[in-house]
Amino acid sequence: MQPRLVLVALTALIVSACSGSTGKAGVDGPDGKDGVDGKTGPAGKDGADGAKGATGANGKDGTNGTNGNDIILSENARLGLSISKVAVDLTGLDGDQTESVGRGAYLVNAVADCQGCHNGSGAHGETLFLAGNVDFPIGGFTSVGAPCTPPAAGCTDGHVFTRNLTPDKTTGLKLSEDQFVKALRTGMDFKDATGATSLIVMPWAQLRWLTDRDLRDVYHYLKQIPAVSNPVQSDVKPKFAPNTALFYASNGKPLATTTFGDGATNRPLPAAFDPVAGKPTNLAAEEYDGNDVLRGLAISPLADDATAAALTPSQQALYGRGSYIVNGPGLCNECHTVGGRNKMTHKVDTTHFLAGGQAFAVPPPLQPILGQVRTMSANLTGDLYGFTLPYAGFLDTWLSGVSFTSATPHTLGFPMPFDVFRNMTNQDKEAVYTYITTIQKATFITGDKKHQAPARYCAVVGDCEVGEACTSITINGAPTKECTGAACTADSDCGACQKCDTSVTLKCLAEDPASACVTSSL
Repeated sequence: MQPRLVLVALTALIVSACSGSTGKAGVDGPDGKDGVDGKTGPAGKDGADGAKGATGANGKDGTNGTNGNDIILSENARLGLSISKVAVDLTGLDGDQTESVGRGAYLVNAVADCQGCHNGSGAHGETLFLAGNVDFPIGGFTSVGAPCTPPAAGCTDGHVFTRNLTPDKTTGLKLSEDQFVKALRTGMDFKDATGATSLIVMPWAQLRWLTDRDLRDVYHYLKQIPAVSNPVQSDVKPKFAPNTALFYASNGKPLATTTFGDGATNRPLPAAFDPVAGKPTNLAAEEYDGNDVLRGLAISPLADDATAAALTPSQQALYGRGSYIVNGPGLCNECHTVGGRNKMTHKVDTTHFLAGGQAFAVPPPLQPILGQVRTMSANLTGDLYGFTLPYAGFLDTWLSGVSFTSATPHTLGFPMPFDVFRNMTNQDKEAVYTYITTIQKATFITGDKKHQAPARYCAVVGDCEVGEACTSITINGAPTKECTGAACTADSDCGACQKCDTSVTLKCLAEDPASACVTSSL
């Protein structure tokens, strides 16, 4: 055989001999290790809401809170807080304290016109409420306090600056409550630690007749208004020791009772039994004379007891309240009675009481604003020319600031604070009207005069009426101008302190700087 064929045959024989049947499967081997987790798939959709569960049982009631304090204020206190020219801080005050602050706000902003003198002026001309430092020239005085004319030798040019009444700790009101009351009762100037100096210009001689409660109410209000930093210059004035004997004993303690002695009739101030003092006191009477009717009847300077007694009870109550306002915080006598009161005895001139005629020089900055250069207070009580308008006319005058007592109505003259007085309650307005008109009808003041309307300011002749001139004058050393040349038959037809040329032109002439009217102007 060929070798190739032998090899093929052997190979086939070997393959055929190795092929057998398949055996059983072997046992499974162990599992391999887990592989790495795959990425999380997207979240499925929310399932449907389940059914609501049953309502749970109510919890136990909590304990009741404490009741708040109800504060009920008088009409005057409510009105006072609402008309205050500045915000009033009532934080932490109880009902009685809030009532006192409110009553003080009423007195300051509706009756006493404290702002007329004590409002200060800021660096940009803005009003600083009751921040003081207003300059009041008082003329010259010698070393013994006698009047003189600067710059004469030994003559000092006097000036008084109103106090800062705000609670600013550095420049404001630093007096204690008792010191404040004593200052207004006696005129003691506490800037002088020796107590040997009196307040000048400040009308304490009339304010001293206010009740103790009213004086303290004013103090409480002043301590709750915003503090204003406004330094006050030192006064340059003569020294007069205050007389404290009317209200204070020699040991400095307040007297239980005192007597009003500034008028034609001396009257004891109303007193009531004080169980603490064991005797009648003026202070106890304030608890029962709530509207100050008896106090007002006591401090009327006229001998008007019979006049008041003849009134009906309701009219007598108005008369007494009106007297308290007029002769107390209203300070009407200080402008409407020529000379006001004797500077040494403090007695009121009852022969001219509220009959007007006091001239006033309008401060230059106010002249173009008010349209006035000089004014004269109105006659309120005179038998011939006193105030006789009905009550509606009185109200209209105070509300509008226009005088309707002459043929030609005109703006009320400076410094009449009608914008303050119109804030009074209607009852107090009626009380003032009742007091004034009752005096007028009773003819206490006779031989009175018709007084002049304000002398009108002008910058150019066009500011005056047709046919008048705009004439240059000087007021307190400051040049200004006033309208002259109005037709007249008497001085009363002309502006304040002007004269009527009754002999030639029958026209009003400019004021004479040397006239008594000009030199006595306030």
